[in-house]
Amino acid sequence: MTPPRDLGAWKRGDPGSLVRLGLHELEPGLRLYRRPADDGYGYLTVLVALATRTGTDGPRWHLSISHPTRHPTWEEIKEARFRFMPGDITVAMLLPPEELWINEHEHCFHLWQTDRGGYSVPHFTREDAPS
Repeated sequence: MTPPRDLGAWKRGDPGSLVRLGLHELEPGLRLYRRPADDGYGYLTVLVALATRTGTDGPRWHLSISHPTRHPTWEEIKEARFRFMPGDITVAMLLPPEELWINEHEHCFHLWQTDRGGYSVPHFTREDAPS
């Protein structure tokens, strides 16, 4: 996995610091980035890796984004997704059954790659909308 060409305001950090605190398992190739939040309060943290322990047909991209005191905004999530993950893949925030939730951080969202060479999530258009 190569780092993005343009980091903008993002700075690369040491993901090992989260592992030492017991907050994250170290996925091979895991990268950590931080930048000031859009509202000027606190920092956004992104962890991104080509995850190999997904139980799927091969490695898939995984990105988590968090803020210490609030949920990241849609614009912040979108910016991180397109800065740190390939632009030609489909990713989603998944909501599994509640008994499978792992909540290590109240204000953290996860994006997972959903496709493997094709579009593998429902594609809805206006014509598909219920009447």
